[in-house]
Amino acid sequence: MRDGQGAVPVTQVLIADQIAHIVEHLEKLADFSDMVQVCGIAREPTEVVDEARTRQPDVVLLGPGIAGADAHELAAQLHEVAPDARILSMLSNGNGSSPDNGVTRVAQSISAPELVAAIRRAAAPHDTVVEPGATAAERSVAELDAIAATRGSAVAPAAAAAPAAPPAPHIDAVDAPPDAAPPAPPPVAAPDPIHEVVPRQPRTPGQVRGEVFVVHSGKGGVGKSVLASNLAVALAVETNSKVALLDLDLQHGDAGVMLHIDAHPDTMEEFITATVDQESLHRVLATGPGGVRVLLAPNTPDKAESISRTTVRSILQELRTRYDHIVVDTPAHLDAVVLDTIQSADALLLVTTFNVTTVKSARSTLRLLRTLGVDSGRILLILNQMRPRMSVARTEIEEVLRFRMLTQLSYDPHVDDAVDTGRPMVLNHPRSPLSRELIDIVRYLVPAVSRPDAPAPVEGSDRPHALALRRFALSRRWLRMNS
Repeated sequence: MRDGQGAVPVTQVLIADQIAHIVEHLEKLADFSDMVQVCGIAREPTEVVDEARTRQPDVVLLGPGIAGADAHELAAQLHEVAPDARILSMLSNGNGSSPDNGVTRVAQSISAPELVAAIRRAAAPHDTVVEPGATAAERSVAELDAIAATRGSAVAPAAAAAPAAPPAPHIDAVDAPPDAAPPAPPPVAAPDPIHEVVPRQPRTPGQVRGEVFVVHSGKGGVGKSVLASNLAVALAVETNSKVALLDLDLQHGDAGVMLHIDAHPDTMEEFITATVDQESLHRVLATGPGGVRVLLAPNTPDKAESISRTTVRSILQELRTRYDHIVVDTPAHLDAVVLDTIQSADALLLVTTFNVTTVKSARSTLRLLRTLGVDSGRILLILNQMRPRMSVARTEIEEVLRFRMLTQLSYDPHVDDAVDTGRPMVLNHPRSPLSRELIDIVRYLVPAVSRPDAPAPVEGSDRPHALALRRFALSRRWLRMNS
């Protein structure tokens, strides 16, 4: 264990579970970061062993999905690669230990203080006196109280309150010196510095590997797909580049509706059986406004499970070799496919709004990405104003998330009409503040010196159509004059 604040060592924990549960565990442990630190995560049994070998954690926390595998064999492998690690297995059938494989079981519904106490107890048992017959909650409270005595701060009990301390003796005010200074308040830890927006470096001249820009949000209904579709079109028009849009919302993708190409017959489900190569991609991709090539999500939600991480990796690899920029629209949840794509992306645009629950979701997502080791310099926050009036200030949200916003997208009543007609805002209303802000995002992502020259369009190529480019010539000129 590593030394934490004061005299309490920090327990290093490796979490192995499904993504949705990993986020829950991170939320539970967030307030105890000076006692328990997540050093890594794993989503499959094979990843657990590899991560344990690399991280050498004090405790491995196995979620129900992982623990439901061959626990005895998995425990043996973990003890072999990380002999000092202790194993906690989260199951639905209560607490206890299994002497045959050295695995301690804890309830899946365990509270945050109970989970912290169980982790600490597994890593380094405390000499805490607990009354005979005490419940698990009472034992956890006693454990945390023992830790808090060293930590220097009180820990709220989970289910049962600790015995009340005897009242302090009363001291009359006349007994104290009249000029005695009040006791100094305990020191407050300084918050982490706010991550500032860092300018992107231009692409190296002659670079042939396309850039991937992932658009994500942990909550639905925040305008994520509207941003992704408009960003793809704006990239194609503003930079005269070859742009592809990948709809990775495999169950409920809306890219076809957003760009009025939902009648296109081919979708990503073609690659459930077909091999991913340039020929098959060219056949499956639809052509949207501005010449953007779009790979649509499957038509029915049941096909989503058949799209594997390997398939998506192959698709992105082929798209990178042919297109300058690839925009990826993702679902409002994190799964193995989405996380794999985020980790390989050049930039992640995380969308949030002025809604409290959306901000909370963004904070959880940022915490998970930090645990995954995603470079914070690749994370860009977009604040979308979806209502005419705001209840909180942008600066307050930045304080909560500890991230500066790349930009704030203005409220525009024309967005609904643009979605209904399948015409992106940057086409229908190029002079609107929203369209100008979208262009600003493009200019940040693709610095001017890295933009390709504008050659004459070639019929049948993937470059934006000449007609679309001419249509935008005047609007682009107007934007430059008024920027």
